[in-house]
Amino acid sequence: MLFRRKTKQETMPPQEQVSDLKPEETVSAEELAALGIEPDEETLPEEPAQKIEPEPEPEAIAEETDVPETAEEPAPAPADEAPKMSFFGSLGARIRDAMVGGEDLTDDFFDEMEEIFITSDIGMDTTMDLVFSMKLIAKYDHIRKVNKMKEVIKKAIMSKIDKGERHKMTDKTPLVILMIGINGGGKTTTIGKLGAKYLREGKSVLFVAADTFRAAAGEQLSIWADRAGIPVVSHAEGADPSAVLFDGLEAAKARGIDVVICDTAGRLQNKKNLMAELEKMNRIIDKQYPEAARETLLVLDATTGKNAISQVEQFGDVAALTGVVITKLDGTAKGGIAITIADQFDLPIKFIGVGEGINDLREFDPAAFVGGIFDE
Repeated sequence: MLFRRKTKQETMPPQEQVSDLKPEETVSAEELAALGIEPDEETLPEEPAQKIEPEPEPEAIAEETDVPETAEEPAPAPADEAPKMSFFGSLGARIRDAMVGGEDLTDDFFDEMEEIFITSDIGMDTTMDLVFSMKLIAKYDHIRKVNKMKEVIKKAIMSKIDKGERHKMTDKTPLVILMIGINGGGKTTTIGKLGAKYLREGKSVLFVAADTFRAAAGEQLSIWADRAGIPVVSHAEGADPSAVLFDGLEAAKARGIDVVICDTAGRLQNKKNLMAELEKMNRIIDKQYPEAARETLLVLDATTGKNAISQVEQFGDVAALTGVVITKLDGTAKGGIAITIADQFDLPIKFIGVGEGINDLREFDPAAFVGGIFDE
């Protein structure tokens, strides 16, 4: 196996630590740091006593509020802002509902959060780890009320999903990107969008249609290539995928192409053949284009929910993954699967697909993603 999934013992704290919330207990910064959570530089007890100011005299109020009547001026038009995206479907609404009111923070709240996480495609191990982290953060930050848990939830999820600089694609060129994933998961569509993105950045791009076993895969990629204005190297259906890649690399070197994006077969029913095929393709890159940087991206359909976990496990057995692309994350998917994948497999999410248009591929921003829970 080319990467190791964390075991249950590594991801879930002992049960006795997770239960029995005791807000009066203290938590050290070291305990938070051990969970990958950056503690605040300074924390204060929640809702410190407020200094009560004397009420102003009635005359003072009149002076401040009495203003001459003037014609109302139209409010300035708001500046154009990027549309806010909610990536969590009902998850965000359910978390916000759970935080309504000023009830005391008890284990009942955390039990409710546990149920919400599990039913939103967040795995059991990751859920238990999140709940444990939330309890520690709440104690450290002296949180006593459920309606003050917003930042706590954001910190806990960020500790699982934020992989820092690993979210970014390498900026080195020439670059060869192998795109892998099951048929129907949005792999070819993602290739088209990714190629268009690199073109907008001023880079030259070449597609390689090496998924030669799926009917019409080459034609589908050619449609995206024509739409984006990108050349494509392809062979007849059933040809050796490695031969297509070989020709593609030769063409890329001859033309001075910056980025080569290679479509690959998505067959999981015969992992032995798929492994041999990908190993051969990597050997060809090593031999023919040793100076090229390399990325291997797994494309996952967010609407498949927890089935995506088995895909990561199986493709992770046959390829050295450098990141994940999650497609169809347009608000209809539950979105929680992204948290599980990032946590359980320590894989950075590189891009998310939020629509069908050629520009609907976005670089993954952990803070914006987590902020989507609260419509930020």
